[in-house]
Amino acid sequence: MTMNESRVQYPAPVAIEHPELLAYRSEFPILQRKTYLNSCSLGALSNRSMQRLAQFMEMWNEWGAHAWYEIWMGEIAKARQKFAAIIGAQLHEVAIAPSVSVALSSIASA
Repeated sequence: MTMNESRVQYPAPVAIEHPELLAYRSEFPILQRKTYLNSCSLGALSNRSMQRLAQFMEMWNEWGAHAWYEIWMGEIAKARQKFAAIIGAQLHEVAIAPSVSVALSSIASA
């Protein structure tokens, strides 16, 4: 076997059938520079997420702890209500946890 024969052969890129999906990639700046496969809790950060994080920091800087009690706790309650409606649950059946691991650990140790 020659050196050329031992090289890995890669398939040619496949044309995207849905150009709207390709356009959506621009929402994630890291995808312009890297192939990013870590899609768990540390997925690619979107432009909208970066904008919301900047707003979050501005509100925290402006309001201090009051931002938590005046705004964000209410937003968490709204998210619980929306999710409960989606899955057909009662509000008291929906909990917020920082991760699935923490939620499962809490349930298992109850």
